Amino acid sequence: MIGNVSGTRLGAAATGLTVTVVGTTVSVSVDSSGQFTLRNTPTGQVQLRFTGPGLDAVVTIEGVGDHDEIRITIRVSGGAAEIEDHRHESPDHRVEIEGRITDIDLAGRTLRVADAVINVPAGTTIRHGGTPVDFSSLHVGDRVHIKGAATGPTVTASEVNLQNPSGPGKPDDAAGRVELKGAIADLAGACPSISFAISGSPVATNAATQFEGGACNTLKNGDKVEVKGTRQSNGTVLASEVEKEDDDDDDNEHEVGEVELKGALAGLSGTCPSIAFTVSGSSVAANGSTKFEGGACSTLKNGDKVEVEGTRQSNGTVLASEIEKEDGDDDKKPAAGPVELKGALGGLSGTCPSIAFTVSGSSVAANGSTKFEGGACSTLKNGDKVEVEGTRQSNGTVLASQIEKKK
Repeated sequence: MIGNVSGTRLGAAATGLTVTVVGTTVSVSVDSSGQFTLRNTPTGQVQLRFTGPGLDAVVTIEGVGDHDEIRITIRVSGGAAEIEDHRHESPDHRVEIEGRITDIDLAGRTLRVADAVINVPAGTTIRHGGTPVDFSSLHVGDRVHIKGAATGPTVTASEVNLQNPSGPGKPDDAAGRVELKGAIADLAGACPSISFAISGSPVATNAATQFEGGACNTLKNGDKVEVKGTRQSNGTVLASEVEKEDDDDDDNEHEVGEVELKGALAGLSGTCPSIAFTVSGSSVAANGSTKFEGGACSTLKNGDKVEVEGTRQSNGTVLASEIEKEDGDDDKKPAAGPVELKGALGGLSGTCPSIAFTVSGSSVAANGSTKFEGGACSTLKNGDKVEVEGTRQSNGTVLASQIEKKK
């Protein structure tokens, strides 16, 4: 069982937390990045007890079998703890995943929950209670419980159960108020009018936004924040308050030192070997000294599961000494050919018309031949909803023939 602990103002205090399997002697400490690994857990119902300064809480995991692989994220708030998302895979690759949708591709019928990319074929049972739900009604932020089967890094769903009390697209309260927690990504703009993404949800601030735990100009990619605001009709959260988590160590500067990261690669940019990307909300950079295992640098693509070893720099970026691509199927690349993508634009870089960005986990590139609809190239920004038509190249990037900015 591999876990991650997160929560408001957790920060360096994570090193004082212990995880114990109730009723056994199995116990481990949580490391400084919030990670822990439990081995030889019993089968059946497993209770995990989290203890530390100001915390003594228990969470329950059902149906643990022999040799099951379980990945969980535990959110700590005050003296309580709860499961934010989890993935439970049996030796025969049957999978159950629970958590919030962080990205969705309506055209491709895929969605992302935590680090998992999930295919939802036409005809898959999707329900909210006893009511059938269409795939097109699902939204980023919806909480789902998914059953399916894993093939390599991809999960194919056989059943999707929507857990929002009020139905699809209504994960928050009836007035549209939203609370988001996570690491900042794709930061852009000038204070106080900045934009960024939290767990795939676009966020915007303005002069009325209140910043806590640090001024607007101290925010950077990778910072853990809590956002309160209102969901707008275009899906963006207009923030009334942005709280930078952990006031210790000069407004949450990352601890410099050796780091290990595991998770899905996202926001890939640059040219090998000098590439940059994020893993579990942390920015990672590689250079000529980085060692690549399990596949050459050129085989890496968004969505790949990787393990990174390196050193945290003073700006929070991890300079990678080694990047290991998990799952040895290195030659399994997205099929080349015509592609249509829909979703929120992220990781925007370059100068018009030669720009690059990601949509639904796929890297997109534009050039002088790309046609822009619904707005000029120069009007595009992170968080915009777009529809992309183009051709998948051999390196997995989609070369766009048309980019339509949606209202």
